[in-house]
Amino acid sequence: MAKRKSNSLKRTIKYLAVCKNPEIISRIIAKSPDNVIKSICNAALNTAEGSVILKKKQKQILGAHRGLIHELVQKGESPQRKKNLLLQKGGSVLGILIPTILGAVLTSLGSKLFNGN
Repeated sequence: MAKRKSNSLKRTIKYLAVCKNPEIISRIIAKSPDNVIKSICNAALNTAEGSVILKKKQKQILGAHRGLIHELVQKGESPQRKKNLLLQKGGSVLGILIPTILGAVLTSLGSKLFNGN
């Protein structure tokens, strides 16, 4: 059963990385378990720390939403609080920010993170 949850997490993260529709992203985040939110926040942390190579356009997008990214990478906050932050921002922010972060991380680190099943 743990393997099924892992596969579901991988599929969800991969889909969020390519989805550009903010409504769909909001719905997925609203119904997602904590591990999806933790993965998004971990991707934001990797991006913020410079572990991911970003293109100029990606840097501009992330720079415009620096405050939200800072909130997502804060230690000690619960996944539910971070989920609420994402949902409050909603709209076009999620349609731009989530695919940018996850796409960059999957491009740079994805082969290591998602090897195998």
